Amino acid sequence: MMRKEYVRLGLDETNHDCPFRLSKENLKYELCDTYPRLLLVPKAASGTLLKGAASHRSRNRLPVITWSNSRGVTISRCSQPTSGMANRRNTEDEELLALIHKINTCSESFVICDCRPRANAMANKIQGKGFEGDTYAQTHLIFFDIENIHKMRHSLALLKKCCENQLDSNWYVNLNDTKWVQHLSKILQCARRVANMCDKDKYSVLVHCSDGWDRTAQVCALAELLLDPYYRKFEGFQILIQKEWIWFGHKFADRNGNFGQDMIPRSEKERSPIFLQFLDCVYQIMRQYPRAFEFNHELIFELMLHVNSGRFGDFFCNCEKERDELHLWIRTPSLWKYLQKNWEQNKYRNPGYTPIRNVLKPRYYVRDLVLWEDAYCRFTTDDKDRKVRRYFDALQGDLLSISKLIKTKQNFLPNKDNPSAPLLRQHETKENDDNANLHEREFTDSFSDEKELQDIDPESETGPMSPIASIDRAYPVGTVV
Repeated sequence: MMRKEYVRLGLDETNHDCPFRLSKENLKYELCDTYPRLLLVPKAASGTLLKGAASHRSRNRLPVITWSNSRGVTISRCSQPTSGMANRRNTEDEELLALIHKINTCSESFVICDCRPRANAMANKIQGKGFEGDTYAQTHLIFFDIENIHKMRHSLALLKKCCENQLDSNWYVNLNDTKWVQHLSKILQCARRVANMCDKDKYSVLVHCSDGWDRTAQVCALAELLLDPYYRKFEGFQILIQKEWIWFGHKFADRNGNFGQDMIPRSEKERSPIFLQFLDCVYQIMRQYPRAFEFNHELIFELMLHVNSGRFGDFFCNCEKERDELHLWIRTPSLWKYLQKNWEQNKYRNPGYTPIRNVLKPRYYVRDLVLWEDAYCRFTTDDKDRKVRRYFDALQGDLLSISKLIKTKQNFLPNKDNPSAPLLRQHETKENDDNANLHEREFTDSFSDEKELQDIDPESETGPMSPIASIDRAYPVGTVV
Protein backbone atom coordinates (compact mmCIF):
# COMPACT_ATOMS: atom_id res chain seq x y z
CA MET A 1 0.00 0.00 0.00
CA MET A 2 2.83 2.39 0.82
CA ARG A 3 4.59 1.63 -2.47
CA LYS A 4 1.32 2.15 -4.36
CA GLU A 5 0.95 5.61 -2.81
CA TYR A 6 4.53 6.53 -3.73
CA VAL A 7 3.87 5.41 -7.31
CA ARG A 8 0.79 7.63 -7.41
CA LEU A 9 2.98 10.55 -6.32
CA GLY A 10 5.36 10.01 -9.24
CA LEU A 11 7.72 7.18 -8.36
CA ASP A 12 8.65 5.13 -11.43
CA GLU A 13 11.49 2.74 -10.77
CA THR A 14 11.63 1.71 -14.45
CA ASN A 15 12.17 5.28 -15.64
CA HIS A 16 15.76 6.53 -15.40
CA ASP A 17 14.53 10.13 -15.55
CA CYS A 18 12.35 9.75 -12.46
CA PRO A 19 13.61 12.21 -9.80
CA PHE A 20 12.65 9.90 -6.93
CA ARG A 21 13.89 6.65 -5.53
CA LEU A 22 12.52 4.30 -2.91
CA SER A 23 15.01 4.21 -0.06
CA LYS A 24 15.38 0.86 1.69
CA GLU A 25 17.97 2.02 4.20
CA ASN A 26 15.27 1.88 6.89
CA LEU A 27 14.01 -1.67 6.22
CA LYS A 28 15.20 -2.75 9.68
CA TYR A 29 14.43 0.64 11.25
CA GLU A 30 18.15 1.34 11.59
CA LEU A 31 18.03 4.78 9.99
CA CYS A 32 15.07 6.10 12.01
CA ASP A 33 13.04 3.85 14.29
CA THR A 34 9.92 6.05 14.16
CA TYR A 35 9.76 6.23 10.34
CA PRO A 36 8.28 3.57 8.03
CA ARG A 37 10.43 0.98 6.30
CA LEU A 38 10.20 2.60 2.86
CA LEU A 39 11.03 6.28 2.30
CA LEU A 40 10.60 8.48 -0.76
CA VAL A 41 13.79 10.49 -1.32
CA PRO A 42 15.58 12.23 -4.20
CA LYS A 43 17.18 9.81 -6.62
CA ALA A 44 20.62 11.32 -6.11
CA ALA A 45 20.46 10.93 -2.32
CA SER A 46 22.78 8.07 -1.36
CA GLY A 47 22.47 5.95 1.75
CA THR A 48 25.51 7.65 3.29
CA LEU A 49 23.94 11.05 2.68
CA LEU A 50 20.69 9.99 4.35
CA LYS A 51 22.51 8.67 7.41
CA GLY A 52 24.49 11.88 7.74
CA ALA A 53 21.35 14.00 7.45
CA ALA A 54 19.53 11.84 10.00
CA SER A 55 22.30 12.39 12.54
CA HIS A 56 21.62 16.15 12.40
CA ARG A 57 17.88 15.88 13.07
CA SER A 58 16.11 15.29 16.36
CA ARG A 59 15.21 11.59 16.81
CA ASN A 60 16.96 10.94 13.47
CA ARG A 61 13.79 12.08 11.66
CA LEU A 62 15.49 13.25 8.48
CA PRO A 63 13.76 15.18 5.64
CA VAL A 64 11.72 12.85 3.39
CA ILE A 65 9.11 13.53 0.71
CA THR A 66 5.46 12.80 1.48
CA TRP A 67 3.69 14.55 -1.42
CA SER A 68 4.53 15.72 -4.93
CA ASN A 69 2.71 16.93 -8.01
CA SER A 70 3.54 16.51 -11.70
CA ARG A 71 5.78 19.61 -11.71
CA GLY A 72 8.04 18.40 -8.94
CA VAL A 73 6.57 20.66 -6.26
CA THR A 74 6.93 18.67 -3.05
CA ILE A 75 5.93 18.64 0.59
CA SER A 76 8.54 17.12 2.87
CA ARG A 77 8.63 16.54 6.60
CA CYS A 78 11.26 16.09 9.29
CA SER A 79 12.12 17.17 12.83
CA GLN A 80 14.09 20.17 14.07
CA PRO A 81 17.85 20.30 13.45
CA THR A 82 20.30 19.88 16.31
CA SER A 83 22.13 23.09 15.51
CA GLY A 84 22.18 24.51 19.05
CA MET A 85 23.44 27.92 20.09
CA ALA A 86 26.64 27.36 18.12
CA ASN A 87 24.63 27.03 14.88
CA ARG A 88 26.31 23.75 14.01
CA ARG A 89 26.21 22.90 10.32
CA ASN A 90 25.71 19.56 8.64
CA THR A 91 26.69 19.34 4.99
CA GLU A 92 24.69 16.14 4.40
CA ASP A 93 21.50 17.77 5.69
CA GLU A 94 22.07 20.86 3.58
CA GLU A 95 22.78 18.74 0.51
CA LEU A 96 19.66 16.63 1.04
CA LEU A 97 17.44 19.72 1.16
CA ALA A 98 19.16 21.03 -1.95
CA LEU A 99 18.38 17.78 -3.78
CA ILE A 100 14.71 17.97 -2.72
CA HIS A 101 14.61 21.54 -3.94
CA LYS A 102 16.21 20.56 -7.24
CA ILE A 103 13.26 18.28 -8.08
CA ASN A 104 11.07 21.37 -8.38
CA THR A 105 11.27 22.69 -11.95
CA CYS A 106 9.07 25.74 -11.31
CA SER A 107 10.79 27.80 -8.61
CA GLU A 108 14.22 28.70 -7.33
CA SER A 109 12.99 29.21 -3.77
CA PHE A 110 12.54 26.62 -1.06
CA VAL A 111 10.42 27.30 2.04
CA ILE A 112 10.91 25.79 5.49
CA CYS A 113 7.73 25.93 7.54
CA ASP A 114 8.43 25.78 11.27
CA CYS A 115 5.06 25.22 12.96
CA ARG A 116 6.28 26.45 16.36
CA PRO A 117 6.22 29.96 17.78
CA ARG A 118 9.62 31.55 17.32
CA ALA A 119 10.08 31.88 21.08
CA ASN A 120 9.65 28.13 21.52
CA ALA A 121 12.16 27.45 18.76
CA MET A 122 14.68 29.75 20.45
CA ALA A 123 14.17 27.92 23.75
CA ASN A 124 14.93 24.62 22.01
CA LYS A 125 18.06 26.18 20.56
CA ILE A 126 19.37 26.64 24.09
CA GLN A 127 18.82 22.91 24.65
CA GLY A 128 21.01 22.00 21.67
CA LYS A 129 18.34 21.87 18.99
CA GLY A 130 16.70 24.81 17.23
CA PHE A 131 16.00 25.73 13.61
CA GLU A 132 17.68 26.18 10.24
CA GLY A 133 20.07 29.06 9.72
CA ASP A 134 21.32 31.05 6.73
CA THR A 135 23.60 28.24 5.58
CA TYR A 136 20.75 26.55 3.68
CA ALA A 137 20.92 27.99 0.17
CA GLN A 138 17.85 29.63 -1.39
CA THR A 139 15.66 28.80 1.59
CA HIS A 140 13.16 30.95 3.47
CA LEU A 141 12.22 30.10 7.05
CA ILE A 142 8.70 30.95 8.25
CA PHE A 143 7.42 30.44 11.81
CA PHE A 144 3.79 29.70 12.66
CA ASP A 145 2.39 30.07 16.14
CA ILE A 146 0.91 26.62 16.74
CA GLU A 147 1.24 25.85 20.43
CA ASN A 148 2.77 22.72 21.96
CA ILE A 149 1.03 19.61 23.28
CA HIS A 150 0.72 20.95 26.82
CA LYS A 151 -1.24 24.02 25.75
CA MET A 152 -3.51 21.83 23.62
CA ARG A 153 -4.16 19.44 26.51
CA HIS A 154 -5.07 22.36 28.79
CA SER A 155 -7.34 23.80 26.11
CA LEU A 156 -9.25 20.51 25.77
CA ALA A 157 -9.69 20.29 29.54
CA LEU A 158 -11.27 23.74 29.56
CA LEU A 159 -13.45 22.80 26.58
CA LYS A 160 -14.78 19.75 28.42
CA LYS A 161 -15.65 21.87 31.43
CA CYS A 162 -17.34 24.43 29.20
CA CYS A 163 -19.46 21.84 27.37
CA GLU A 164 -20.56 20.26 30.64
CA ASN A 165 -22.07 23.54 31.81
CA GLN A 166 -24.09 24.78 28.86
CA LEU A 167 -26.66 26.60 30.98
CA ASP A 168 -24.05 29.12 32.11
CA SER A 169 -25.00 32.62 30.96
CA ASN A 170 -21.33 33.24 30.16
CA TRP A 171 -21.04 30.15 27.97
CA TYR A 172 -19.59 31.95 24.94
CA VAL A 173 -17.09 33.71 27.17
CA ASN A 174 -16.07 30.35 28.62
CA LEU A 175 -15.76 28.87 25.13
CA ASN A 176 -13.52 31.75 24.09
CA ASP A 177 -11.36 31.26 27.17
CA THR A 178 -10.65 27.66 26.18
CA LYS A 179 -8.72 28.93 23.12
CA TRP A 180 -9.78 25.74 21.33
CA VAL A 181 -11.19 27.47 18.26
CA GLN A 182 -8.20 29.82 18.19
CA HIS A 183 -5.86 26.83 18.08
CA LEU A 184 -7.85 25.34 15.19
CA SER A 185 -7.60 28.67 13.40
CA LYS A 186 -3.78 28.66 13.68
CA ILE A 187 -3.53 25.09 12.37
CA LEU A 188 -5.82 25.80 9.41
CA GLN A 189 -3.98 29.02 8.64
CA CYS A 190 -0.65 27.21 8.51
CA ALA A 191 -2.04 24.39 6.35
CA ARG A 192 -3.66 26.80 3.92
CA ARG A 193 -0.45 28.81 3.69
CA VAL A 194 1.52 25.67 2.84
CA ALA A 195 -1.06 24.66 0.23
CA ASN A 196 -1.02 28.15 -1.27
CA MET A 197 2.77 28.19 -1.53
CA CYS A 198 2.72 24.83 -3.32
CA ASP A 199 -0.15 25.71 -5.65
CA LYS A 200 0.17 29.42 -6.41
CA ASP A 201 3.84 30.16 -5.74
CA LYS A 202 5.10 26.72 -6.87
CA TYR A 203 7.43 26.51 -3.87
CA SER A 204 8.50 23.19 -2.41
CA VAL A 205 7.91 23.20 1.34
CA LEU A 206 9.62 21.42 4.22
CA VAL A 207 7.42 21.17 7.35
CA HIS A 208 8.64 20.46 10.85
CA CYS A 209 7.99 21.32 14.48
CA SER A 210 10.06 19.94 17.36
CA ASP A 211 10.15 16.18 16.83
CA GLY A 212 8.02 16.15 13.70
CA TRP A 213 5.19 13.88 14.82
CA ASP A 214 2.49 16.24 16.14
CA ARG A 215 2.06 19.66 14.51
CA THR A 216 3.96 18.42 11.46
CA ALA A 217 1.42 15.63 10.93
CA GLN A 218 -1.47 18.07 11.31
CA VAL A 219 -0.15 20.59 8.82
CA CYS A 220 1.09 18.10 6.21
CA ALA A 221 -2.13 16.09 6.23
CA LEU A 222 -4.37 19.16 6.00
CA ALA A 223 -2.26 20.83 3.30
CA GLU A 224 -2.38 17.66 1.19
CA LEU A 225 -6.13 17.42 1.77
CA LEU A 226 -6.52 20.94 0.35
CA LEU A 227 -4.18 20.33 -2.58
CA ASP A 228 -5.02 16.82 -3.76
CA PRO A 229 -8.63 15.79 -4.60
CA TYR A 230 -7.63 12.13 -4.24
CA TYR A 231 -7.43 12.57 -0.47
CA ARG A 232 -11.00 13.87 -0.45
CA LYS A 233 -12.23 10.46 -1.56
CA PHE A 234 -12.96 7.63 0.85
CA GLU A 235 -9.95 5.57 -0.21
CA GLY A 236 -7.62 8.54 -0.37
CA PHE A 237 -8.59 9.83 3.05
CA GLN A 238 -7.67 6.48 4.59
CA ILE A 239 -4.31 6.57 2.81
CA LEU A 240 -3.73 10.12 4.04
CA ILE A 241 -4.30 9.16 7.68
CA GLN A 242 -2.19 6.02 7.39
CA LYS A 243 0.65 7.88 5.72
CA GLU A 244 0.94 11.09 7.73
CA TRP A 245 -0.19 9.73 11.10
CA ILE A 246 0.43 5.99 11.36
CA TRP A 247 3.37 5.29 9.04
CA PHE A 248 5.33 8.39 10.04
CA GLY A 249 5.00 7.78 13.73
CA HIS A 250 2.46 9.97 15.46
CA LYS A 251 2.63 8.86 19.11
CA PHE A 252 -0.89 7.49 19.48
CA ALA A 253 0.04 5.54 22.62
CA ASP A 254 1.42 8.60 24.41
CA ARG A 255 -0.98 11.20 23.06
CA ASN A 256 -4.22 9.22 23.46
CA GLY A 257 -3.35 6.94 26.35
CA ASN A 258 -3.68 3.86 24.15
CA PHE A 259 -1.68 0.69 24.69
CA GLY A 260 1.93 0.89 23.68
CA GLN A 261 4.86 -1.44 23.26
CA ASP A 262 4.69 -2.46 26.93
CA MET A 263 0.88 -2.82 26.65
CA ILE A 264 0.31 -0.29 29.43
CA PRO A 265 -1.05 3.28 29.23
CA ARG A 266 1.57 5.97 28.90
CA SER A 267 2.20 8.96 31.18
CA GLU A 268 -0.58 11.55 31.32
CA LYS A 269 1.99 14.30 30.78
CA GLU A 270 2.28 13.16 27.18
CA ARG A 271 -1.48 13.23 26.53
CA SER A 272 -2.67 15.72 23.94
CA PRO A 273 -5.61 15.89 21.49
CA ILE A 274 -3.45 16.30 18.38
CA PHE A 275 -5.33 13.83 16.17
CA LEU A 276 -8.68 15.12 17.45
CA GLN A 277 -7.69 18.62 16.36
CA PHE A 278 -6.89 17.30 12.90
CA LEU A 279 -10.34 15.70 12.63
CA ASP A 280 -11.94 18.90 13.88
CA CYS A 281 -10.10 20.87 11.19
CA VAL A 282 -11.35 18.40 8.57
CA TYR A 283 -14.87 18.96 9.92
CA GLN A 284 -14.46 22.74 9.51
CA ILE A 285 -13.30 22.30 5.91
CA MET A 286 -16.19 19.95 5.12
CA ARG A 287 -18.65 22.51 6.43
CA GLN A 288 -17.32 25.10 4.01
CA TYR A 289 -17.03 22.65 1.09
CA PRO A 290 -19.89 20.15 1.62
CA ARG A 291 -19.77 18.83 -1.96
CA ALA A 292 -16.02 18.43 -2.25
CA PHE A 293 -15.80 15.23 -0.18
CA GLU A 294 -16.91 11.76 -1.20
CA PHE A 295 -17.67 10.95 2.44
CA ASN A 296 -19.73 12.74 5.08
CA HIS A 297 -19.21 13.75 8.70
CA GLU A 298 -20.02 10.25 9.95
CA LEU A 299 -16.64 8.98 8.78
CA ILE A 300 -14.56 11.45 10.77
CA PHE A 301 -16.88 10.93 13.74
CA GLU A 302 -16.25 7.19 13.48
CA LEU A 303 -12.49 7.81 13.44
CA MET A 304 -12.80 10.05 16.48
CA LEU A 305 -14.58 7.26 18.36
CA HIS A 306 -12.23 4.44 17.48
CA VAL A 307 -8.94 6.25 18.02
CA ASN A 308 -9.63 5.68 21.72
CA SER A 309 -12.02 2.73 21.67
CA GLY A 310 -9.29 0.06 21.83
CA ARG A 311 -11.32 -2.03 19.40
CA PHE A 312 -8.75 -1.82 16.60
CA GLY A 313 -4.98 -2.09 16.75
CA ASP A 314 -4.26 0.58 14.12
CA PHE A 315 -3.94 3.26 16.80
CA PHE A 316 -1.88 1.23 19.27
CA CYS A 317 1.79 2.02 19.95
CA ASN A 318 3.81 5.02 18.84
CA CYS A 319 5.28 3.87 15.53
CA GLU A 320 5.33 1.11 12.93
CA LYS A 321 8.33 -0.58 14.50
CA GLU A 322 6.46 -1.16 17.77
CA ARG A 323 3.40 -2.46 15.91
CA ASP A 324 5.56 -4.85 13.92
CA GLU A 325 7.24 -6.19 17.03
CA LEU A 326 3.84 -6.86 18.62
CA HIS A 327 2.42 -8.36 15.39
CA LEU A 328 -0.68 -6.20 15.76
CA TRP A 329 -1.82 -6.90 12.20
CA ILE A 330 -2.42 -10.50 13.34
CA ARG A 331 -3.51 -9.99 16.93
CA THR A 332 -5.99 -7.13 16.43
CA PRO A 333 -8.75 -6.36 13.89
CA SER A 334 -8.23 -3.65 11.27
CA LEU A 335 -10.19 -0.41 11.38
CA TRP A 336 -9.81 0.04 7.63
CA LYS A 337 -11.50 -3.28 6.85
CA TYR A 338 -14.34 -2.31 9.17
CA LEU A 339 -14.75 1.06 7.45
CA GLN A 340 -14.53 -0.53 4.01
CA LYS A 341 -17.31 -2.96 4.88
CA ASN A 342 -19.53 -0.12 6.04
CA TRP A 343 -18.68 1.85 2.93
CA GLU A 344 -19.79 -1.02 0.72
CA GLN A 345 -23.10 -0.91 2.57
CA ASN A 346 -23.48 2.75 1.53
CA LYS A 347 -22.51 4.16 4.91
CA TYR A 348 -20.48 7.39 5.19
CA ARG A 349 -21.39 8.36 1.60
CA ASN A 350 -22.03 11.99 0.65
CA PRO A 351 -24.98 12.04 -1.79
CA GLY A 352 -24.07 15.56 -2.94
CA TYR A 353 -20.45 14.73 -3.79
CA THR A 354 -19.16 16.62 -6.82
CA PRO A 355 -15.46 16.04 -7.64
CA ILE A 356 -13.58 19.34 -7.38
CA ARG A 357 -10.06 19.40 -8.75
CA ASN A 358 -9.41 22.94 -7.56
CA VAL A 359 -7.36 23.61 -4.45
CA LEU A 360 -9.61 24.24 -1.46
CA LYS A 361 -9.14 27.56 0.31
CA PRO A 362 -11.09 27.35 3.56
CA ARG A 363 -11.61 30.41 5.72
CA TYR A 364 -9.66 30.06 8.93
CA TYR A 365 -10.67 33.10 10.99
CA VAL A 366 -12.23 32.34 14.35
CA ARG A 367 -15.54 33.86 13.26
CA ASP A 368 -15.72 31.30 10.41
CA LEU A 369 -15.28 28.25 12.66
CA VAL A 370 -17.87 26.50 14.80
CA LEU A 371 -17.91 24.08 17.71
CA TRP A 372 -18.13 20.46 16.56
CA GLU A 373 -21.17 19.65 18.68
CA ASP A 374 -21.47 16.01 17.61
CA ALA A 375 -18.03 15.40 19.07
CA TYR A 376 -18.02 17.57 22.20
CA CYS A 377 -21.69 17.82 23.22
CA ARG A 378 -22.97 14.29 22.70
CA PHE A 379 -23.88 13.44 26.28
CA THR A 380 -24.97 16.75 27.77
CA THR A 381 -28.40 17.54 29.19
CA ASP A 382 -29.03 20.10 26.48
CA ASP A 383 -28.48 17.52 23.73
CA LYS A 384 -30.91 15.17 25.45
CA ASP A 385 -33.48 17.95 25.56
CA ARG A 386 -33.13 18.61 21.84
CA LYS A 387 -33.47 14.96 20.88
CA VAL A 388 -36.48 14.44 23.14
CA ARG A 389 -38.11 17.62 21.91
CA ARG A 390 -37.92 16.43 18.31
CA TYR A 391 -39.54 13.17 19.35
CA PHE A 392 -42.13 14.97 21.47
CA ASP A 393 -43.09 17.38 18.69
CA ALA A 394 -43.48 14.53 16.22
CA LEU A 395 -45.54 12.54 18.71
CA GLN A 396 -47.80 15.49 19.49
CA GLY A 397 -48.32 16.08 15.77
CA ASP A 398 -49.40 12.47 15.40
CA LEU A 399 -51.83 12.85 18.30
CA LEU A 400 -53.45 15.95 16.83
CA SER A 401 -53.84 14.22 13.46
CA ILE A 402 -55.33 11.15 15.10
CA SER A 403 -57.69 13.21 17.25
CA LYS A 404 -58.88 15.06 14.17
CA LEU A 405 -59.40 11.76 12.39
CA ILE A 406 -61.35 10.34 15.32
CA LYS A 407 -63.62 13.39 15.46
CA THR A 408 -64.29 13.51 11.74
CA LYS A 409 -64.26 9.87 10.66
CA GLN A 410 -68.01 9.55 11.22
CA ASN A 411 -68.45 12.13 8.45
CA PHE A 412 -66.78 9.74 6.01
CA LEU A 413 -68.84 6.68 6.97
CA PRO A 414 -72.43 6.16 5.89
CA ASN A 415 -74.82 6.10 8.82
CA LYS A 416 -78.38 7.00 9.61
CA ASP A 417 -77.45 10.68 10.21
CA ASN A 418 -75.29 10.96 7.10
CA PRO A 419 -76.42 8.42 4.50
CA SER A 420 -74.68 10.26 1.64
CA ALA A 421 -71.13 9.99 3.06
CA PRO A 422 -68.66 8.19 0.75
CA LEU A 423 -68.30 4.51 1.50
CA LEU A 424 -64.78 3.49 2.44
CA ARG A 425 -63.55 -0.03 1.91
CA GLN A 426 -63.88 -2.07 5.04
CA HIS A 427 -60.17 -2.85 5.38
CA GLU A 428 -59.25 0.85 5.12
CA THR A 429 -61.65 1.72 7.90
CA LYS A 430 -60.28 -1.05 10.11
CA GLU A 431 -56.67 0.03 9.38
CA ASN A 432 -57.41 3.62 10.37
CA ASP A 433 -59.06 2.47 13.59
CA ASP A 434 -56.12 0.23 14.45
CA ASN A 435 -53.56 2.97 13.79
CA ALA A 436 -55.51 5.48 15.84
CA ASN A 437 -55.80 3.13 18.78
CA LEU A 438 -52.09 2.26 18.58
CA HIS A 439 -50.90 5.89 18.56
CA GLU A 440 -53.34 6.82 21.32
CA ARG A 441 -52.02 4.02 23.52
CA GLU A 442 -48.37 4.91 22.83
CA PHE A 443 -48.94 8.54 23.71
CA THR A 444 -51.35 8.29 26.64
CA ASP A 445 -49.23 5.62 28.33
CA SER A 446 -46.60 8.32 28.87
CA PHE A 447 -48.89 10.26 31.25
CA SER A 448 -50.37 9.40 34.59
CA ASP A 449 -53.74 11.06 34.22
CA GLU A 450 -55.93 12.91 31.76
CA LYS A 451 -55.16 16.33 33.24
CA GLU A 452 -51.56 16.11 32.08
CA LEU A 453 -52.72 15.64 28.52
CA GLN A 454 -54.70 18.86 28.71
CA ASP A 455 -51.79 20.89 30.13
CA ILE A 456 -49.17 20.02 27.53
CA ASP A 457 -47.05 22.99 26.50
CA PRO A 458 -44.45 21.95 23.89
CA GLU A 459 -42.56 25.23 24.30
CA SER A 460 -42.14 24.88 28.06
CA GLU A 461 -38.56 24.34 29.30
CA THR A 462 -39.39 23.97 32.97
CA GLY A 463 -42.13 22.66 35.18
CA PRO A 464 -43.85 19.31 35.43
CA MET A 465 -45.07 19.38 31.85
CA SER A 466 -41.76 20.01 30.08
CA PRO A 467 -40.86 17.60 27.24
CA ILE A 468 -38.17 16.00 29.38
CA ALA A 469 -40.52 15.39 32.29
CA SER A 470 -43.19 13.92 30.06
CA ILE A 471 -41.05 11.66 27.93
CA ASP A 472 -39.06 10.41 30.92
CA ARG A 473 -42.19 8.60 32.04
CA ALA A 474 -42.30 6.67 28.77
CA TYR A 475 -38.51 6.31 28.45
CA PRO A 476 -36.86 5.75 31.86
CA VAL A 477 -33.26 6.74 32.44
CA GLY A 478 -30.95 4.58 30.37
CA THR A 479 -33.41 4.06 27.51
CA VAL A 480 -32.09 5.20 24.13
CA VAL A 481 -34.54 7.40 22.25
